[in-house]
Amino acid sequence: MVRALMSDGWVLDCHLDRENECMVLWIKHDCGRTSSFALPWSFTVHVHGESHRLDELGRALLRPEYQRPCGALGVTRQMRRISHERMEPVEVLAVRVQRPSQVRRVAEMIDGNGSWRYLELFSVDPKITQRFLLELGTHPFGRVRIEDERLIPLDSRTEVDWPLPPLRIMEIHVTCHDTHGKRRARAPISCITLTDKGRLTHDDDHVDHILIAEAHTCAAHLLSEMHRIVDEIDPDVVITHDGDDIDLPALRRLADDAGMPLRLSRSTHDGTPRSQASVAWSYGRLLRKEAYHALEGRLHIDMGRSFIGKEGGIEGLLELARTSGLPAADLSRLSPGSAISAMQIRQSMEDGVLIPWKKNRPEDMKNGEQIMLADRGGLYLDPVVGVHRNVVELDFASLFPSIIATRNISPETMNCSCCDPSDDDGSRRDGRLPLATSRAASEIARRADCDEVRRLIVPELGLHVCTRRHGFLARVVAPIIERRNALKVKRKVKGDMWDRRQNVLKWILVCCFGYTGYRNARFGRIECHEAICAWSRDILLTTIDEADKEGWDCLHAIVDAVWIVDREGRDASTRRESIERLMNRVDALVGIPLEFENEYDWIAFIPNRTTGVGALTKYFARMNGEWKVRGIELRQHSTCDWIRNLQEEMLEDLASEPFGAGPTIAAQRVEEEIKRLHRGEVPLRELVIGRRVRRETGEHRVVNLTAGALLRARDLGQRTPSGRKVRFAVTGWARPDPADRIRLQSEVESGTTAISGERGDCEFYTPLAIRAASALLSPFGWNDEMIKGGSSIQTCLEAWI
Repeated sequence: MVRALMSDGWVLDCHLDRENECMVLWIKHDCGRTSSFALPWSFTVHVHGESHRLDELGRALLRPEYQRPCGALGVTRQMRRISHERMEPVEVLAVRVQRPSQVRRVAEMIDGNGSWRYLELFSVDPKITQRFLLELGTHPFGRVRIEDERLIPLDSRTEVDWPLPPLRIMEIHVTCHDTHGKRRARAPISCITLTDKGRLTHDDDHVDHILIAEAHTCAAHLLSEMHRIVDEIDPDVVITHDGDDIDLPALRRLADDAGMPLRLSRSTHDGTPRSQASVAWSYGRLLRKEAYHALEGRLHIDMGRSFIGKEGGIEGLLELARTSGLPAADLSRLSPGSAISAMQIRQSMEDGVLIPWKKNRPEDMKNGEQIMLADRGGLYLDPVVGVHRNVVELDFASLFPSIIATRNISPETMNCSCCDPSDDDGSRRDGRLPLATSRAASEIARRADCDEVRRLIVPELGLHVCTRRHGFLARVVAPIIERRNALKVKRKVKGDMWDRRQNVLKWILVCCFGYTGYRNARFGRIECHEAICAWSRDILLTTIDEADKEGWDCLHAIVDAVWIVDREGRDASTRRESIERLMNRVDALVGIPLEFENEYDWIAFIPNRTTGVGALTKYFARMNGEWKVRGIELRQHSTCDWIRNLQEEMLEDLASEPFGAGPTIAAQRVEEEIKRLHRGEVPLRELVIGRRVRRETGEHRVVNLTAGALLRARDLGQRTPSGRKVRFAVTGWARPDPADRIRLQSEVESGTTAISGERGDCEFYTPLAIRAASALLSPFGWNDEMIKGGSSIQTCLEAWI
């Protein structure tokens, strides 16, 4: 361990050393070197209950059967706040755990000692690293000074224009394909590519170091050369694509074959996974989380499996790590929902409120009529099917988070006793808060000083919200909104550093609303969820009403956005002046900015194939020579390239003459593509589709194409576990052998003999092409039969003029 008398730097990473039961802090110094500091630290669990039960528990925890497996446990009494609803602290038993790795075990032992129904546990779930850094007064990528043996924080996590650390980035790709072309960790390694991507804050050239396995005498020689290059580059961040599943396991296997330790960390860590693979259901989908191959002293970011990494890049991860208090490598493997939960936990700890381990808040009692009113969600208006010119889209940026902030919505502020509306004689003023955090805090303080009570009633539901106390959730989301707005101002072009940083915050704000109604959310309350939805409906109806007064018809509305068209025939400049008046008026009425999104040359709303009414989230629009497309096949990950290319070419046909011959030309293109398919001219690689695996091989009750793909993979010695996607081309939909109906993507891409003479199944792919074409042509009045007719459809002369 290296210690300097005084040195400034950034907090690079932090993790628990389970062997020595201490926290390890990694600092990236300004001089370029990286050092680690092993700091002893103990974790405290809090228990609330009746005094005599706490006495009994305290005596039990000092007995050998608790002390021996969990290490030394210390117990003391403390006065702590246990909820945001109660301002007064209560007595709790503080259980200090000297071995942080045993925290969960201690909590489970307390919970299972027979008095679980009488005891409430707190402070069990906060991430160990988050809590440790908070106690140190710093955060990931925070500026710190090491002076003698003390760590001194130098900045605040709330700073927007903080300097990015000059992290050196390296990418690793291991080429390891089996005989059937599938990239697998257990397949022979043919090549290792190490790409030096330079420093994050510099525009350095990328340098590839390619290690060919056959050019090295043995596994030890190949591994030693890789270690030499890694030491030479000395990266702070190691990027992989599917590294948790393929690259790191393949390198660990190489190290085992060589009889050498794998040295990718800055410590002696051998790359053993920090957690194992798991699967979980999320919004009706089975998702797989791979084993977490963490590095020590370096950040391993698996971009192939990181939603946050894909949306925000390295800069977005760093931004969110500072904001949430979670190390970047840990955060890259979590969902945005987990990040907002971490922010709520951090805010609660800063407030001095203990974090409950298990939520036990029941829903307030409601009668049937109240449930009917409350359980309605956001407002949707079916779109007017067809093609419309000069349509304006307006939307509220971060509507639901803004409602939380301006309406002060939080579990402890709902139906408070201090602002009971039954005491209102009609003189109370509107109780909404400013969106800016500092102004909202000042307004709350002013009301408290003046003992002023205002009115804040939830539309339709009759619930009320506190106007004298700043809500916990409002204090969480308002700074995120402000931070995102500040980053958007700095954005110069789409996709730049500032855009990536604001984009990850967008997804955090998207999730914060859902967590208010999530049954397992520690700080959730269904009444908050219902109040947000009620206000959103009221705001959208207000917007539509004001647009009507300004001479605009609403073609479509969906929760936080409206599509409107001028009914008075005004020119472009007059329309824009009208839109400005409308936005200003709505902003004044609802207290949340309404933003101009786009004015489209034309927009097509697609009908639902079953009912014929407008599909809520499917449309395509043309503006300034560019497309905006939502919901159709080319936006779906499972779509094959042939269908995607077909729709892109059809869009260009429509762009040239949307109200003339364009639809007919597009239909003829579909006819030609289907003929190509029948002639076998469409390559199999363009016909690969994706399906998510929900059951293990052989467990399917219906032998569909996905089941056939899994059976074929098993025959080839491959496996696609539940939660992942399997990709294949359909070659014989009606064949008796399920495994022979498809060819796996790996077979197609590697050109194995199994695809010799195979072509796409016309019976399967033709309906896909018709369906994709219908999505684009149905707004123009075309149905499936007309599309199938293609060039044989009779058209009038005017369509070609």
